[in-house]
Amino acid sequence: MTLLAFDCSLRRFTALLLDRGGAERAGIAHGPGAWRGEEIVALLDRLCRGCGLAWTDLEALAVTVGPGSFTGIRTAVAAARGLALAADLPVFPVGTLEALAGDLPASEGRPVAAVLRGKRGQFYLQNFAADGIALAAPAALPAAALPTRVPREALVVSPEPAMLQDLLGRREIRAALPDARAVAAIARRRREGGERGVAGHLVEPLYLRAADANPLAGRPLVAPVE
Repeated sequence: MTLLAFDCSLRRFTALLLDRGGAERAGIAHGPGAWRGEEIVALLDRLCRGCGLAWTDLEALAVTVGPGSFTGIRTAVAAARGLALAADLPVFPVGTLEALAGDLPASEGRPVAAVLRGKRGQFYLQNFAADGIALAAPAALPAAALPTRVPREALVVSPEPAMLQDLLGRREIRAALPDARAVAAIARRRREGGERGVAGHLVEPLYLRAADANPLAGRPLVAPVE
């Protein structure tokens, strides 16, 4: 499966192109502030063309759909929808917490708890078995509930491990970031398991909480030109 995977869920932008055998053809990575949302399609196009591929040579897309940066998730989902519809490609949507857990090469036979800080004191949590299978859907929790929902035997992964130390006590916590490589690996495992992806118009963001901006709050988001 010739696969193009990308992630911009936590302000970084990474992308990876795999050939039909699963070998990495090319990849790109830009840190926070080094890319803009309107550049995503051009960056992906440059990545493909650098390998001599057009959009129609791809067989599938994979993208991180959240939770995470509100703007980053919206941008990624919009790009995936547009590309999938234009090139008639299936999409494998991957959760940010799933990608965090997939960043580890191995969990030493232990379950994994992926934790991401949200806003307003919330945390996002998803628990996985040692084989990477999700044990439950991702959930938004208050800080006080987190210790009771993370199994004591689990290996905890998070972009901010130091922040969790006081909350989770003696549990082992490792640094991890969602990455296009993990997104691609998850998509390939799903394809090998019989999944075929979804149509572009079915790709939806996974926020787990309402957006702070409310366009129906009675005040326009864009001021009229005087």
